[in-house]
Amino acid sequence: MFALINDKTVVKFPYDSSMLKRDNPNVSFSFPMSDKDLEEWNVVSVIDESSIPIVDSATKRCDLSKPHLVNDKWVRTWDISDMSKDEIAKVASAEAESIRNTRNNHLAASDWTQLSDAVLSDKEKATWVTYRQELRDLSAASGFPHTMTWPTKPS
Repeated sequence: MFALINDKTVVKFPYDSSMLKRDNPNVSFSFPMSDKDLEEWNVVSVIDESSIPIVDSATKRCDLSKPHLVNDKWVRTWDISDMSKDEIAKVASAEAESIRNTRNNHLAASDWTQLSDAVLSDKEKATWVTYRQELRDLSAASGFPHTMTWPTKPS
């Protein structure tokens, strides 16, 4: 990944050799261009810091930064910021919807256990009834939608 810089300031990011050619139509470039060739045109390699920090994704946002100079190398690090109340509500709502959809799929997959002709003992049927009720109660569980515990599916 590359950036176009001017006086140690990022002008365009991301930037690549095809953009350089487009921005300089009267220049004949040889391809592939080496990093040294690119630097002559103020195009520098940018390194992404690879490991994403662990944050509370329900309340924090973690984004790659714009390139900046660190020890003579252009790098992008991670910017961590608090989400707004609206963003937190949107994340919680989306996660709740996803969990409800998964829950509904689990309920649909276990509908057969409640049919009158299901080959289950009374004890097995009661276990499935309990499991299905626990699935329905998930949205009222402590920690919903971020840290609640899924019920164990009967075997």
